[in-house]
Amino acid sequence: MGGSDYEFWVSVRRSVAYALLVTGGSLVLGMGVALLLHKTIRGRAAVTLIVIMPLAISHAIGGLMWKLMYNVEFGILNYVLESVFGLKVNWLSDATALYAVAVVGIWMAAPFVALFFLAGLQSLPRAPFEAARVEGASAWQLFRHLTLPMLRPVILVVTLFTIIDALRSFGAIYLLTEGGPGVATLVLPLYMYRVGFGYSSVLGKGAAIAFVLILLTMALAAVLVRLSRRPREA
Repeated sequence: MGGSDYEFWVSVRRSVAYALLVTGGSLVLGMGVALLLHKTIRGRAAVTLIVIMPLAISHAIGGLMWKLMYNVEFGILNYVLESVFGLKVNWLSDATALYAVAVVGIWMAAPFVALFFLAGLQSLPRAPFEAARVEGASAWQLFRHLTLPMLRPVILVVTLFTIIDALRSFGAIYLLTEGGPGVATLVLPLYMYRVGFGYSSVLGKGAAIAFVLILLTMALAAVLVRLSRRPREA
């Protein structure tokens, strides 16, 4: 598994890119959903039920469902696009496959993130927000200068959980693309499976790849913790 192993280094880059896409997308979407649910809105219970539905679906079922939706000829996404714009998209092509599987990852991770953020929002003290409103602070200023700093510990924990879960993603990606086309979605867990349990399985090399995956996860987690502490220590 040296520097000449092209697929290994590609899988490392794909894993990092996929984890960053899923983590960033689920944090933004989860925060938006949490802020919406934190307000008093009509049909809040129904919206909450819809939001948490992906948590009740296994990665395998979710992968199969999205594979049908991404189908070029019969998928619902292309049906809508063709009806409105008269075009079809090969969602799982080499150019877009990584983004397509990342959308599935975001869809599965965002409910967990949203529930975490909602719990954090509901635990924040009201006094600082009321004082800031009296001073004329806008909603954006409240969010930027009060909500985000006060939610910082929650954001760190959620980011760590999400990025670890994204780095070990296997089932949905395997069912959607099996790592293809080519190596477009060949993340480390899929490469480990190919090497350790494929046609010419090499269990020792597969175990080494699993160890690299653990090291990569630990390294990214250490970077996140370091970045989170830096402003406080400054």
